[in-house]
Amino acid sequence: MNKIYKLKQIETPRLLIRPVQLGDEYPLNKAVNNSLELLQEWQPWAKDPSIEATRDFVQRAVFTWESGLVVDFPMVVIHKKDNKIIAASGY
Repeated sequence: MNKIYKLKQIETPRLLIRPVQLGDEYPLNKAVNNSLELLQEWQPWAKDPSIEATRDFVQRAVFTWESGLVVDFPMVVIHKKDNKIIAASGY
């Protein structure tokens, strides 16, 4: 198995970047909806900002990381000071 699949987290003085986990659905959906207008301008997936769409994304992301089939490396960015998800990223 490639080492990237075993990635646990990336930590900086201000941020924690880690693979998406179950339980990220609501804070991630809140982050999406806080930036929805800008996201919809550039991201086709932002046309459905529902919690159901976010839940589906999280479940797929967790499965791909756990199975080693990850191709887009979905990660969340957490602001360490207030322990809140402020972004998501992928390849």
